Amino acid sequence: MAAQRIWNEPNKLDHLVISMKHPTALAAMLSGGQAVKSHFATLPYSYQELQSGKVWKVTDSYEILGGQHSVLVMSASKSFKENNPKTYQAVIDAFAEAFAWVNANPDKAAETYIRYTKSKLPRKTVQALLHDKGEMDFSMVPKHTMKYANFLNQIGDIPKASSWKDYYWDNNYQFNGS
Repeated sequence: MAAQRIWNEPNKLDHLVISMKHPTALAAMLSGGQAVKSHFATLPYSYQELQSGKVWKVTDSYEILGGQHSVLVMSASKSFKENNPKTYQAVIDAFAEAFAWVNANPDKAAETYIRYTKSKLPRKTVQALLHDKGEMDFSMVPKHTMKYANFLNQIGDIPKASSWKDYYWDNNYQFNGS
């Protein structure tokens, strides 16, 4: 999206992009080698890179999309939703409960994250990330997804959507999404 905005060529930088797991990219960025010179990362990796003093922010997805946005979206096919309505609803309810718990208990959530991921990050660092709602917000509300959908339509990847509700299931319609 940034390449489209800057050069009017959405694929201008594609030849420079390689797929790499975040931990591998983090290690490459912090090692100072020449193979990896930039990394679009999610938390906590982006935080670790910036805190190292070896990496500086050039841009971020909030800047590109114009604000906080949905980073991860859970998907389900129409056939799964229709053939497994109880399972579908149980998963939705579990996510809503988990998000509410993380938002109400960020310090406990940090401890749980460290325990399950075996993260080496200091507890206070993970707690700070979870307390910073400007950085990470656990929410069921679709945010800035139409901007991405419109871009994907412009480059021919998906049909035009008239609303974010065109690609979210009806259990999300109660939200003031975008």
